[in-house]
Amino acid sequence: MRENWALWRLVLSDAGFDYGTVFYHMTREEIQEANVALDLQAEAMREQTARRLAEQRMNHQMGRR
Repeated sequence: MRENWALWRLVLSDAGFDYGTVFYHMTREEIQEANVALDLQAEAMREQTARRLAEQRMNHQMGRR
């Protein structure tokens, strides 16, 4: 299972990859690139959430909602 984790990660993600495409049509390089893109997307989402929470805290401290 560990050797196929990069493939399963794509299939199980919300990125729209299907089993057949990932396991039978994508090259190792394409799989690696897609996983890097997932990492970048996840990091961007974490940063966006952190910014939103910081803004909410600041607004709450200033008495705004």
